[in-house]
Amino acid sequence: MINFNKFCNSETLYDIKDINHVESDLYVKNGVMYKKMNLSYGQLDNKLNTVNFLIDNKNIINIEELVLPSGIAYLDRNSGIIVIKEKFIDNINFRYVLTSNLYSFSEKIEYFKQIGLILDKMKNVRDNTNIKDFYLCDLYTDNFILNTDTNRINVIDMDSCKINGNNNCSSYYLFDNNVIDSVKKYKKKELSWFTEYEINENTDILCYIIMLISFISGCDINKVDIKEFYNYMDYLVNFGLSNQLVSILARIYSNDDNVNPYLLLDELNKYDSKKYVLKK
Repeated sequence: MINFNKFCNSETLYDIKDINHVESDLYVKNGVMYKKMNLSYGQLDNKLNTVNFLIDNKNIINIEELVLPSGIAYLDRNSGIIVIKEKFIDNINFRYVLTSNLYSFSEKIEYFKQIGLILDKMKNVRDNTNIKDFYLCDLYTDNFILNTDTNRINVIDMDSCKINGNNNCSSYYLFDNNVIDSVKKYKKKELSWFTEYEINENTDILCYIIMLISFISGCDINKVDIKEFYNYMDYLVNFGLSNQLVSILARIYSNDDNVNPYLLLDELNKYDSKKYVLKK
């Protein structure tokens, strides 16, 4: 293992000014990203379980868009410090992409389709391997990057995914939501350090759809009340979006299982992006 204290003193922190909610120090050297975290005892064991399982099963998972950990560079149980390493990718954070004028609306929709495809590939892993408990969990804009070499979306912070019976991390769109407490398919559970929802396919698709609707509507759709949400769904249908697509989007607040809409998203390119903006 590296002498990480010496390494940190000699290297410059990775520029994270365009990333929200960063919970680790990031360093880059020779094409490798090092993530330094300081965790409590229970959180540390949980992180080790997650990282080691991802490393051991990378060939079974085999989804190139997922930036999986490649090893543990440093571990100190007494201080709770763990340093995870993974491949560094030249990138632009997805949150910046969505707010930038450098990318067209149709390009941004294409990137959302790529995220939906990633979720579909993860479902294929669950359906066709022994890994049945595999979800992104903390699915929101900052945990996706645009790979500037491939122009494809990659998923980062995979050490926070739900896998192998681990305790899931806090999920941004589940933690800050005004509606889901009243929806039966989303079930809360008590963890040792916080209360969170059980992570499954419904929660991953919920977060994906919230991220999508928040982008097209121009507002944090997870923070609006249920009446305003359904009024917006009616508005989308009234100006021309298909009942098929809108019913899938609206389904997140019903008790029916969620459906991944990524194959239908080209329909969003039929109209001027300004038409989708939620007017208050």
